[in-house]
Amino acid sequence: MRFPPSRSLAALLVLYSAITISPLAAQRQRPPVWPLDARPVLIVGDNAEVDTSLIGSVADARLMPNGVLAIADGGEFAVLFFDSTGRRVAKLGRRGRGPGEFNGRISMSSFGNSAVAVWDPSQSRWTEVRHGSNQLTVLRDTVGDAAWTHAGVLVLGEGVVPNWAPPLLRALVDSLPELRRAFFDETSLLWVHRDREMRSWIAYAGSRAVGQVTLPGGFRPTQFVGNRVVGVRTDADDFEQVAIFRFSRPNGVVPRPSPRAVSPVDSGQRSQLRAAIRGTVMSQEAFYAQHNTYTMRTDSLTIRLPEGTRFAVQQANNRFWSGSIWMLSSGYSCGMIVGAVPPRGWGEGEPRCGW
Repeated sequence: MRFPPSRSLAALLVLYSAITISPLAAQRQRPPVWPLDARPVLIVGDNAEVDTSLIGSVADARLMPNGVLAIADGGEFAVLFFDSTGRRVAKLGRRGRGPGEFNGRISMSSFGNSAVAVWDPSQSRWTEVRHGSNQLTVLRDTVGDAAWTHAGVLVLGEGVVPNWAPPLLRALVDSLPELRRAFFDETSLLWVHRDREMRSWIAYAGSRAVGQVTLPGGFRPTQFVGNRVVGVRTDADDFEQVAIFRFSRPNGVVPRPSPRAVSPVDSGQRSQLRAAIRGTVMSQEAFYAQHNTYTMRTDSLTIRLPEGTRFAVQQANNRFWSGSIWMLSSGYSCGMIVGAVPPRGWGEGEPRCGW
């Protein structure tokens, strides 16, 4: 269908308004509730209801398409595989620096139907760990969009970043002041939280909020996949468990196909932002020396920010902290984590920039 010149401009304006979103519009959207089952589908770990071997320290957890649960054990420097009943069926990897060995705080990314790609930041190395095989293969290339940061939000991805995601995040950071972390699931839904405790999560398909899920207290999600959420919870005795909960997601709720987003061209902001975020390290350490903990409050830090930028602390406690600095005009960001498992593809204490 062809429009006259005057109507063509109007049509373009309508199309542009449909693919963008204002902070106020994002805040006012009230998506339908997708109820979460009270009881988890599966629990594995210390004090679990099923008979499993102890997990030293849960660094990451992923439910693979073949239904097997993979857990990165930071204490054992290995990947543990569990079947649908919670029975441990394999343990792959050990401590070391050779092929098939890990020497740092490992994390994982999805990698096909029955494998995970394990990130070892101490060696800057990805390793394919496949269920049903004893061979661990060092990967020569990086793994897609495993983790990226934009406008102060850390996003854990499952593939291609669609072009609607960066502008949506720039809008949401103003309407959701507690937003610090987001997930892409395998269907390209973008999951963001709206509370500091990260219990209330909203799913976006493009610029449209399509559902919301409330997670139980003390539960830290590591993956949204289909109609399930995988995460780590701590029991009353401070033991870690990996749990999988099911929620009621309607069939067919997926974003429309979208072109891949293109990271802004670095016009000198990268070196500027890297220097600025490194400066926050000294300020956080000075705060820790006085209070025996890191701080979430940026007004408690003595930092000098470049003009046109914003800095936010994403997480902070008495063991670690993470933060991001970004250009307000483009959302181009540099993020960093100190003292904890770095995001997939990142190095601990090293700024990671992009988008």
